Amino acid sequence: MKRLLARRGLRILAVIVILCVAAVVVLIRAAGHSDPVALDDALARFRAQGTASGSSAPAPGVYTYRVTGSEAGGSGPFKVRRDFPATATVTVRRTSAGWETETNLSEQHLEGARFRINAGAIEMVWRREDVTFAGLGRDDRRDIGGRYRIAPVDPHPGEHFEDTYLAGSLRNRVQTAVERADRIQVGGVSVPVVVLTSTTRTTGALSGSRDETVWWSSELRVPVRVTQRVTIGGVVAFDSQLDMVLQGLTPAT
Repeated sequence: MKRLLARRGLRILAVIVILCVAAVVVLIRAAGHSDPVALDDALARFRAQGTASGSSAPAPGVYTYRVTGSEAGGSGPFKVRRDFPATATVTVRRTSAGWETETNLSEQHLEGARFRINAGAIEMVWRREDVTFAGLGRDDRRDIGGRYRIAPVDPHPGEHFEDTYLAGSLRNRVQTAVERADRIQVGGVSVPVVVLTSTTRTTGALSGSRDETVWWSSELRVPVRVTQRVTIGGVVAFDSQLDMVLQGLTPAT
């Protein structure tokens, strides 16, 4: 009888182990997958929320970007890597103080920001990071404490500046330079841009770096191309690299 009970116990334990392994496999597969955000869904949200009036902000609507790159996140030895979908949407809404953007790299990765024009520069005053892996993550929204300049209103090659700002308890030091003037083809149109490079070093509960090159259109006030590398360490680690290129000059509305 004791042997029979022991065998039953072993069988039950084996079933539990198999179920746990299967659950981990399903979790890893889910975490390693990115779902694209449909243009129609982004448009529906834009139309439902509306936009304010104003002339200093970019044209409101939903812009489409072609994307290549990947991201990885996890804790300790558990880290999952996934590719970004080939297309991302960036929604621009005008606000009473400037404008805000919502960048949907995937259903699992959203970035938001609010901007204003102040003292000859475009400043970020609020930012949002919402990244999940298999439903696990955090929708982090922070006011910017200090000054964070994205670009001069009238940039000239050779300009450079440094900003320090707080996002919650995280201290960020940003060095930005206007490298050169350039042109990029967008939908058969040659668009004049300036190439901005920036390096952000973050310290606090999370530490890391963000190295970015932006082909910035001073006329459109949106990036025409962005290359980016992000590395974050801590209890939860994250890294990503991407290259995103604007596909049309007129946003969908």
